[in-house]
Amino acid sequence: MAVKNVIKLAKAQVNQISDPWLQGSITQITGWVDKMEIPKDYKKLIDMCRFFYKHDPIAGSVINKMVDMSMSEMKNRQGDCTEEEFLVYDSLADKLQNFYRDVCLEYLLSGLVVPQYEWVRKPGDEVSYKINSRRRITVPDNIWFRDPATIRVEKSVIPNKRYYYVKIDHEMVNFIKTEGKRKMVHMIKSYMNF
Repeated sequence: MAVKNVIKLAKAQVNQISDPWLQGSITQITGWVDKMEIPKDYKKLIDMCRFFYKHDPIAGSVINKMVDMSMSEMKNRQGDCTEEEFLVYDSLADKLQNFYRDVCLEYLLSGLVVPQYEWVRKPGDEVSYKINSRRRITVPDNIWFRDPATIRVEKSVIPNKRYYYVKIDHEMVNFIKTEGKRKMVHMIKSYMNF
């Protein structure tokens, strides 16, 4: 009786394998139902990667797990730093930890990360309660990365050298030419009166 059940199980497994040419379900070879091609344009490729990351639960989960496994808690060691320098570095750890996680995710999705940051001068007590409030410290305040679809990479005549340019859309150019000038003048005047 046990042999008969094994034979039925084997037949059932063999019957599941069918000829895809007869059913028309091979899509990438024949293109009958769906023709999925990898786009040659970098922006379209990034859009496709982001689409699968957002809509495919397996792909999104795998990428998120890869990011989680690659990130560990950032801990600073004082080493040769002064106490004040260590407090500044320690105050930036959480902001940088979140930024590094986002950078890792963006790198896995697009393969290109162009970071940007702004420096600001803050009173010492805003950085750490242990630092004198009269002390002014310059720290990175706003840290982000650019959208890789807006970056243009060009080869140079020199081997292994590339030039990177930021594509500015027409709306931004129009803003800079019209409203940007007025707002900038207003900001400068308000700053001078301050």
